[in-house]
Amino acid sequence: MIAASITRGLKLLGKGNPFLAPALCAALLLALSMLTWRQSEMYADTEALWRATLKESPNAFLAHNNLGMCLLEKEQVDDAIAHFRRALEIQPSFAEAHADLAFALLKKGQVDESISHSREALQSAPALPKPTTTLAGVSC
Repeated sequence: MIAASITRGLKLLGKGNPFLAPALCAALLLALSMLTWRQSEMYADTEALWRATLKESPNAFLAHNNLGMCLLEKEQVDDAIAHFRRALEIQPSFAEAHADLAFALLKKGQVDESISHSREALQSAPALPKPTTTLAGVSC
């Protein structure tokens, strides 16, 4: 839209200054490059992406769950549990969050609650493999 406006403006102004068009295009290119660079910071890694998503949409249950998984991979179990719980506050029937929370709780040794969330996940999505794996880990 800006490029079209520049083109239209140059046509209205005439061709009096041969350096005006390249200067305006260079300025536009510089501005867009800076905006792209700034925006790309949110894609540095998956954790940064989900944190940026939650900053803009704090009730994005899927983003909470995905950030929880990133944190769980880094062994930040307590923080992961908090995000799984938040995902379930927003979307109580989200089977994947129940399964992920069950796994995280098992890592913390909270077996009874882990079993409860595994069963909840299986009830919502019987074909989901995670709760079955978590329950198998409990019985071993």
